[in-house]
Amino acid sequence: MSPSKTVDASTMRWLAILTATLLISIAFFHMITPFVIPLLLAAITTAMLQPQSAKLSRMIGGRDRTASIITMLLLAFVVLGPLFGLIYLAAIEAAGLTETVRAAAHKLSESQVSDFLPDWFPYEKQLEDVWPKIVDKRDTLPVAIIIKKPPLPRT
Repeated sequence: MSPSKTVDASTMRWLAILTATLLISIAFFHMITPFVIPLLLAAITTAMLQPQSAKLSRMIGGRDRTASIITMLLLAFVVLGPLFGLIYLAAIEAAGLTETVRAAAHKLSESQVSDFLPDWFPYEKQLEDVWPKIVDKRDTLPVAIIIKKPPLPRT
């Protein structure tokens, strides 16, 4: 018979530490995954702005913290200023779009079916029966466009 191998206490301790380290590392990488890209962008931004910050520090007499604060404020104005401007312009355009849609919906209610259909359209008589329902739903059109839902519920 061959002698059975026994695992001594130091080997078990080493395996337990290795297993715990592996599990903690996996948990750490799982938690840090959403922050990898922001950390990478922060490192790139720091590397790009370091020469400007050093030059500014020399200009103001070696005050590194003040130069860093001024550099970050300038970066914030350069990046966030145009971003907020674009958001403002998009909000103005969205407000104009809702007014345009509301005006078109109001015009729709004041018209007849024949005003919107070409002469060659064959179903004008069938649409005249449905036209009052379309006019009743006209106020839901701008809201439906804004919240991206279909304007008419399916029944």
